[in-house]
Amino acid sequence: MFEIPLLKDFIGKISKPRTVHDSIDYMNYFVSASLLAFFALFTSGLQYIGRPIKCWVPNEFSSAWEKYADDYCFIQSTYYIPFSEEISNERSGHISYYRWVPVVLGIQALCFMLPNELWNAFIKKMAFDPKVIVTEARKLHNGTLSKRKEDIDNLADLVEDALHCYVERRPREFRFGDWTIVLLYFVVKISYLANVIMQLFLLDKFLGNNDLFWGFQLINNLSQGRDWQSSSLFPRVILCDFQVREMGNIRQHTVQCVISMNLLNEKVYLVLWCWFLLVAFCTAINLLIFTGNFFIPSCRRHLVLDYLARERSDYSKEELERFVDGHIGPNGVLLLTFVGNHAGARVIRDLIARLFTVYTIGQLSTSKNFQRHELSFRGEHATISEQSSSVSGALKRSADPLIKVHGFDTKSCFCRSEYVPKLVANQKSSLPM
Repeated sequence: MFEIPLLKDFIGKISKPRTVHDSIDYMNYFVSASLLAFFALFTSGLQYIGRPIKCWVPNEFSSAWEKYADDYCFIQSTYYIPFSEEISNERSGHISYYRWVPVVLGIQALCFMLPNELWNAFIKKMAFDPKVIVTEARKLHNGTLSKRKEDIDNLADLVEDALHCYVERRPREFRFGDWTIVLLYFVVKISYLANVIMQLFLLDKFLGNNDLFWGFQLINNLSQGRDWQSSSLFPRVILCDFQVREMGNIRQHTVQCVISMNLLNEKVYLVLWCWFLLVAFCTAINLLIFTGNFFIPSCRRHLVLDYLARERSDYSKEELERFVDGHIGPNGVLLLTFVGNHAGARVIRDLIARLFTVYTIGQLSTSKNFQRHELSFRGEHATISEQSSSVSGALKRSADPLIKVHGFDTKSCFCRSEYVPKLVANQKSSLPM
């Protein structure tokens, strides 16, 4: 579908995939957020449990003064001057980000989760819940052949209900016709990409750097074994100015402090910078693939044809176009994509073949030549009577446990397809039992 090969398998090994997301979504809202949350807790422990800063004070300072200097220099802006330069009266190169590292990392983790929360909010506003269909599809891996065929038929009925029925669930719902889910999911995809790009800029501004690609220089320094003193981005030794009142006079002291946590901050932010670049690249590619697959009609049809061709070959190009564009629509293609991603190729092949069979029976039931075409539907999958009985069973969905469990009520549905009553009538008069 629109997954990136290899990356999907890698992400799938880390954790169980969700129902209406792909591996790139999971890479953003779970893996990235978890990585940031871990680093936030790790750096927070270093700051508030250990000693994040240690200052070298004059000999006349008591232990209380020394502790005061440590605490003051931790909360006050410090500055960095290379050892090769003399200390002047001008204070430049102020550094204050290190004490805010855990807080900012936590905020960044929340930002990566926002697009997923937006998508969940969209789903709650839809007329049907796509998670229900994907969850049911994931249960079809096991079972006997007859039981599995029955489950596929029920799942196909559920898909037909979802795509072609309007369910009164809430006073206000998103209604954009056949493009509802696709457009909303497209907005979420853009949100993921915008967020990770924003994170790269935020990283640069937070560290006080003016180079968005500072990571390349840092990697180059580390690979060549250059001393940390040559970089002002994560200095280990800084200077701090503070004033002390003595006998009514104010004395200013400049002390030299060691920020040992910057040794780890350097590695943490280098890992995050590389990860954000990878996520941005994968998300951009994923967005391009998604846009092409769903907004270019030929690509959208190919998503369905790729699975249908393995099960059936008795269709024309025009018939396929009517099935994909008119019957299931863009929403249906996206829904089938989610099913294929999480239930496997075998389930999606059987489901698409079943949906296409139901669609073809419905088309033939409206023609006067239904009797002449009857034998063409006998074959590998089922007889006409079995297929028609299964379709007519859609009229009794209110008694179907699968539908009842998830709250689908056929009395409140207004299906677009009008072939079911005609098919039932034809079945009673024409089809062998």
